Amino acid sequence: SWTNISGAVNQSLTLDGSLLGKRIRVNATYVDALGGSENIFSPASIPIAVTLNTIFTPTTTPTDINLTDGGSAYELGLEFRSSTAGKIQAIRYWKTPLETGTHVGKIWSSTGTLLASVTFSNESASGWQEQALTNPLSIAANTTYVVSVNSNGYYARTLNAFNTVVTNGNLSTIADGSNGVAGPPNSLPTGSYLNSNYYRDIVFDPN
Repeated sequence: SWTNISGAVNQSLTLDGSLLGKRIRVNATYVDALGGSENIFSPASIPIAVTLNTIFTPTTTPTDINLTDGGSAYELGLEFRSSTAGKIQAIRYWKTPLETGTHVGKIWSSTGTLLASVTFSNESASGWQEQALTNPLSIAANTTYVVSVNSNGYYARTLNAFNTVVTNGNLSTIADGSNGVAGPPNSLPTGSYLNSNYYRDIVFDPN
């Protein structure tokens, strides 16, 4: 089914998490400063279909929150892959209530090359946080990547969360026993503990 958006004048359209998994039809007309108009699409009824995908749903939450190891900071991540090529639009993570400070989301290759990063802004006190990349990152199909966000003292976790592969649309975790990964800040996280999920995620556009 389609979600139809109409009536916007002199506005840009921003797709956020509320539109995940929906297809959006846009029919727009450009009006220049002299009053002339031109339909952007020809014919006007050509739709733009956008289907965004995440690994975890907006209602997915951890079982353990406000965990701390004496205030130690970590880089916490998730190994993932997509069944199709596409672009990562944003990075997500679940913030535990006692966690504060600056958070930087990163996308890594499986060998540790930093491919993209973004600093989170306007975070809420807890729950899912989402920050768009300045430039969407193109990724290849059936290739392992890691998404990570640093923790500054507190973190959330679910143990044994990846005993089986988690799949949602094009995205999935990796069946190697180390999907949730941890390590020192600002480095590729590679350590794993009891198939832990640290709730790091992406927003992915397969189109």
